[in-house]
Amino acid sequence: MTGDQRNFNNSGNASNVNLGDDSKLETTDTSQNIQQVSNKDLQELKEEIISLSDEKLREETELHYERFLKALHENEQSNIQKYWGWIKEAVGNTKTVLSIGASLGLL
Repeated sequence: MTGDQRNFNNSGNASNVNLGDDSKLETTDTSQNIQQVSNKDLQELKEEIISLSDEKLREETELHYERFLKALHENEQSNIQKYWGWIKEAVGNTKTVLSIGASLGLL
């Protein structure tokens, strides 16, 4: 074909795809963040939060943990960073916190 004549066989799903001249394939994997963090690390983090001795801090951190999980599932980067930071501040630089941070590129 010459010039701007193009033949597109649209037999597949072309959502989130720009077919312009300088196009890039853009897809969104909303489960990407949650897959990067192991279930074991998430469970250990929950246990570390539960073991906090200050009741008010523990309750606040449990809430942040639930919101952190939601942000992971919904791929909300700013909320992932925000809640991870609050959890890290409450729990400290434990192996689990650092492992999760490293998995998510937050360190």
